[in-house]
Amino acid sequence: MVNSDLTRIINSDEVQSVVRPIKKDVKRLSLKKNPLKNLNVMLRLNPYAKTAKRMALLAEAERVKAKKEKLDKKRKTVSKVMLISIYCAQFW
Repeated sequence: MVNSDLTRIINSDEVQSVVRPIKKDVKRLSLKKNPLKNLNVMLRLNPYAKTAKRMALLAEAERVKAKKEKLDKKRKTVSKVMLISIYCAQFW
């Protein structure tokens, strides 16, 4: 390089007329949100997701209730006569 004054070369009219202008407003990309974790984003993508989620919760509650009723039916209360017979059978 013959001329060592680099700033004078860069700021010269010959160079500045060729380079493209400075971008004033730079648009930044926003971070994409995960629809599987963010419910509002999921609803924007899939409006039926709200109904599907509600139906899944209701079905789960119904399954839990049915299982509880089934187990309660199996777990009958033991009468006193039955307890005495079980207790006596242990000592024979």
